[in-house]
Amino acid sequence: MNTGQRRNIVFRFFLSVWALLTLVLVFTLILLVNQMVEQGGNPVGTLLAGDASGTATSNVARQNHPGEAREAVLYFVSADGPFLEAERFPIEYHPQTVENCRQVLAGLAAGSTAGRSPVLPESAELKALFLLPDGELVVDFSGGILSGGMGQSSATQEALMVQGLAHTLSQPALQGASDPLVQRVRILVEGTVPVERFPAHLDLREPVTASSNWVRAVAAGPGGNG
Repeated sequence: MNTGQRRNIVFRFFLSVWALLTLVLVFTLILLVNQMVEQGGNPVGTLLAGDASGTATSNVARQNHPGEAREAVLYFVSADGPFLEAERFPIEYHPQTVENCRQVLAGLAAGSTAGRSPVLPESAELKALFLLPDGELVVDFSGGILSGGMGQSSATQEALMVQGLAHTLSQPALQGASDPLVQRVRILVEGTVPVERFPAHLDLREPVTASSNWVRAVAAGPGGNG
């Protein structure tokens, strides 16, 4: 037997061993998949989760439990200056962002528990609320928001109102399990976008994004922002 024949035999031997190991691995994989299917599992989802462990970890961290108590904050106008200050506000978590937003809007309508001024007039009635896939929250108010608020107020008061809404509605505590985080707030009045500038020249034809320039931190304590 010459050298070439020996090499050919060795090559065929290792090729046979490799083929046998591959067959064993495939057979084992088939058994595992069948077992997962019988137990109601999702083998494809499991494999994807294994390939994207960072994403899987992020999703697990965002799991929420409907009905659990959660602490949100409401933004009201400070008693001694044109700033917004946060107050703690408990909500009952709902897996849909808009339902959590309804709770904090009700809290804004109820008013401050620490003597701060409201950001919404009493005549402002919520008519509709819905969230777009890109994180834009559309809030439709009755015409009372004009007659009792922006229609008879200064530029600063108008800015505090829309910024109070933007800050209150865009907080992460309100984000639903599978919804995007609220990035900006579009304010409608009676179902339409205000096309005229308000007396203080606050243009609401574009959605409002929360600005930290209007928020002042306060010391922790009852009614504070903790």
